[in-house]
Amino acid sequence: MLRLTPRRLAPVVVALLLGLPACGATESASSEKFKGEQRAVAEVVEELADAGGRKDADRICKELFARALREQGDRVAADCVEALRTSLDDADAYDFKVESVTITGNRARARVRSSSPRAGTIDFVREPREWRIAAVDAG
Repeated sequence: MLRLTPRRLAPVVVALLLGLPACGATESASSEKFKGEQRAVAEVVEELADAGGRKDADRICKELFARALREQGDRVAADCVEALRTSLDDADAYDFKVESVTITGNRARARVRSSSPRAGTIDFVREPREWRIAAVDAG
């Protein structure tokens, strides 16, 4: 899997968001089928979809991305927010289905599907008590 910096991650996150069906209603929360830590990871995916729907690039970059991505420097973080802010304006609906979650220690991987026929994966790291996005592979 290609590891992405915030600057490179912004277009991938937007690509995942833009690949979603443009409809007003969303399906039931896919996190409901999981329990415990798997559910906590799936809920971060739902938070990503929610923040995308609200076009909240600031929250995606600063609260949902892992510290290692945020700490690439102030200039990079600003680029992340601006890249997402500009691109999110093109999308009008957000819905992800989390198909599976695998946890190994303080790392997790969620297999996620939108309207695209191919599933992508989102890698997470626990910081220190919450799961944060560490990498995205759009498939």
